[in-house]
Amino acid sequence: ASTNKSALTWEITGNAGGKLVIADDPNVQDARRYHGPAEFPTGVSDLDSDQDSDLNKVLRVDRVEVSQADGTVSTCEMILTKPPKQDYYFTHKSVADGIQFSFWLTLDGGEELELLPEDTTWVKVSGHGNLDANGLYTFPTDSVDHYVVVAAIDRAGGTRNLMWNYTILPLPLMQTSNEQVRP
Repeated sequence: ASTNKSALTWEITGNAGGKLVIADDPNVQDARRYHGPAEFPTGVSDLDSDQDSDLNKVLRVDRVEVSQADGTVSTCEMILTKPPKQDYYFTHKSVADGIQFSFWLTLDGGEELELLPEDTTWVKVSGHGNLDANGLYTFPTDSVDHYVVVAAIDRAGGTRNLMWNYTILPLPLMQTSNEQVRP
């Protein structure tokens, strides 16, 4: 609800194919319910220019923006994924102006292998900062991120099935810890 009871404007953008439906709730000024698609969308439809087209085969995002008359905008992101590869995981650590991500694979024998930068494609799914080709996420200078969503693809892992995973990292957590963490 808006603080001055003025009308709200709802907009959904993205590539997941969901929709908003008016929700009848007498306790809420203007409610909407998000419904995801019945099936995972087919075809390539980039959400952002820096998103990898292969990732769109397994991960999609719809962004729901609610605007108040005073210009205040709130955004909620709906992430739709096919099952990621559970043998792949991330570590991360705080660095000077951001977060350094590493992408790892647990081999059949239980050994853990860090993937080489040249074998990994990094994709920033959500966040206002920048993510470079080595998995370094730098915080934005002109806005604040409350979380960042990062995906990685193992390019050496084969082409028949996409070897990938993603992580959602709340950024206040990173401000209180300087340790390397395995989720």
